Amino acid sequence: MSPSFYRPAVGWLAQSLLLGVLTGCPQLVDDSFKVRAESPEVGMDDNPEPSNPEPSRAETDAGGVAPGPDQADASAELRALLTHRYDFTGRGNTVLDSIGTAHGTSIGASLDGSGKLYLAGDDQYVDLPTGLISKLKSVSIECWVNWAGSPASYSRDGTTGAWQSLFTFGISDQGEGQQGTGTRYLYLTPQPARDYGTNVRAGYSLTGFNSESYVSGKRPLPVSSDTQRGTQIVYVLDSSQNRLAIYIDGSLEIAMPSSQKIDLSAISDVNNWLGRSLFVGSASFQGDLLDVRIYGAALGAAQVELSSELGPDAEL
Repeated sequence: MSPSFYRPAVGWLAQSLLLGVLTGCPQLVDDSFKVRAESPEVGMDDNPEPSNPEPSRAETDAGGVAPGPDQADASAELRALLTHRYDFTGRGNTVLDSIGTAHGTSIGASLDGSGKLYLAGDDQYVDLPTGLISKLKSVSIECWVNWAGSPASYSRDGTTGAWQSLFTFGISDQGEGQQGTGTRYLYLTPQPARDYGTNVRAGYSLTGFNSESYVSGKRPLPVSSDTQRGTQIVYVLDSSQNRLAIYIDGSLEIAMPSSQKIDLSAISDVNNWLGRSLFVGSASFQGDLLDVRIYGAALGAAQVELSSELGPDAEL
């Protein structure tokens, strides 16, 4: 066919329609020349994503700030909520508070410059200053640890493996500096004795153990697969919602209402220990402490997730 007789299909269609208008006669158009809409598989999305999607429930839970393009702002908010931080740098027995001046003292173990403090489980612990918790309305305690684990925690015979204490804040019936029976306190254990379940547990009480409010997770505290990073665990006491919660590695493990009204001012926090329990006979923590942070607020799910993403060496 010579060029003078060639017309593209669209040109022919337009010409036919124009001729129909001029002559008043409808033009029959071959279906093969009808313009077809693109199918969804080549670009037509029936449900396009909004340009500014709504935040998820987790991102807004309890005032949480979801990680986004401006992660620096979210990190700055975490930093603003920090009241104390212990990253176990340096050498010797002084455990520095990099946020304030509430420096602690390592008892029975020494810092070696590695940025970790190893506690052997033989009454080695960190003694922190008094009054760290009772001045707050809500609190979140975040720890990065390498727990050594303890098969003996499953025993029923009172062996030293049961009720290892990652941290405790409060007082016993024996007073300041002494173990005994806890009376007003909060704590977290990687794994209690079998009679109380074998999963990670955190408690709070103003009236002793028998009426303690507590939450138990779905498993013991995981033993770290990456000893440089460790395992993140966060215990949140939210006074506004009267709720206790545990997060592990950025995810909510358990959250429940407290059976006692959360009133941190009522805790006589004179025995503030990392790695030691208020209760005589309970085991001391065995493993590495990499980073411990105390926030003066109840962190939301997105904030805990962001902190997990930033890791134990985050520059907050």
